[in-house]
Amino acid sequence: MYQWLPNDPGLLEKPGVVLAASLAGLLCLLGWRSAVPLDAGVIVGFSLVSVLLLPFTLPHMHERHFS
Repeated sequence: MYQWLPNDPGLLEKPGVVLAASLAGLLCLLGWRSAVPLDAGVIVGFSLVSVLLLPFTLPHMHERHFS
């Protein structure tokens, strides 16, 4: 997502961290308020989503983990 934005290091760091934290909080809220019981499959699904979501939304993480 950050590869299409300007390459100014200070421009998107704070909004990117806020975006990633709010998405992680939304994922936690979704798991907490879900009507589906949290069995092993659901927990593995949430883990997979968090492992894929956070490196792509945090600034500079895609350069470390996906290069």
